[in-house]
Amino acid sequence: MNAANQLNNTIQLPDGRDLGFAIDGEPDGYPVLFFHGIPGSRLQRNPDPATLAGLGICIYALDRPGIGLSTAKSDRTLLSWTDDVIEFCRQMNFERFAVAGVSGGGPYALACAWRFPEKISHVTIISGIGPLAEPAIFSQLKPNARKLFQFAKNQPMILAPLLTVGLKLFHNQILEAFNWLTGELPASDQALLKSPEITRMLQEDVQQAFRAGSGGVLTEIQVLMEPWGFAPGAIKIPVDVWHGTDDNIVPISMAKYLLGQLVDARSYFIPAGGHFIALEKTRSIFSFLNRESGEGGEK
Repeated sequence: MNAANQLNNTIQLPDGRDLGFAIDGEPDGYPVLFFHGIPGSRLQRNPDPATLAGLGICIYALDRPGIGLSTAKSDRTLLSWTDDVIEFCRQMNFERFAVAGVSGGGPYALACAWRFPEKISHVTIISGIGPLAEPAIFSQLKPNARKLFQFAKNQPMILAPLLTVGLKLFHNQILEAFNWLTGELPASDQALLKSPEITRMLQEDVQQAFRAGSGGVLTEIQVLMEPWGFAPGAIKIPVDVWHGTDDNIVPISMAKYLLGQLVDARSYFIPAGGHFIALEKTRSIFSFLNRESGEGGEK
């Protein structure tokens, strides 16, 4: 079977939970573990298969607990996710691999880099969110986004039904939903969200995020409100930080914060780029991940 068609896979973890994942790219390519944003799932990807052609990588996009095909896990944390990743790689026989996280998936990628650096060749953070438990970082979010995160932490029972209503709005009026959250998206993001293929992918992606109800998404938000459990400065392996200069969902100040903390990091700022540079610059970003050193790549 062509790897690009493998969107609905699962493995069973030692505690009996399922972990869902999708596969995209070249079947025999260098493995790249991809961690989706919030709300999102294993289906969060560039829908054009040509973007990965010839890059020599195979992307394994994992559903986190309570999302998509993955069973929920009680009392989960950012670092508990690394246990699932270790087990996934054991079952897949991956000795070395790269990791990439987009938006709310960025901290999960960094957690893996801190937990088992000897297995990871390279880390890429795309439009990554900062440690929201720090008030100075949290205050950088837009007002409506701050309210969303505060409700998740302090009044989750109120937020749960609101998330279900928000899902219906997202499915029917995707651009309007993002504009409500951020004010008005930059031109690059607005153009992407007018693409029928991108819109269809995001709708399917978010539907999978809510596949088992709003609990998984609610937990995702709560986890990001807690301390990470490690300092970014303790990560010793190379990290690429990609960010759009006009991103108004996760402001570029969060990327600059991470760059100031990380020991070995390179910045790739996209002029006039918005939050969805992972879709706009897919080929450039992922071409860096097919080498042990992380050197090279397409511009």
